[in-house]
Amino acid sequence: MIKDKVAFLGPQGTFSHEAASLVSDNLISYCSIQQVMAAVESGECVCGVVPIENSIEGPVSLTLDSLIHNF
Repeated sequence: MIKDKVAFLGPQGTFSHEAASLVSDNLISYCSIQQVMAAVESGECVCGVVPIENSIEGPVSLTLDSLIHNF
């Protein structure tokens, strides 16, 4: 288990929250993918959980673009 803060997208109960809760109990919710990425980049959180694909739209472009260009 990760003891440091872990960022995730959305309110409790989302798939991102469920995935994040598998690795840490110290979770912080954010309202956007950009906020999750910024929290990790600034060091506020040690890592973040965001969707890379979903059943409605397929690949999540914002996440993939952020990972390619910023990390």
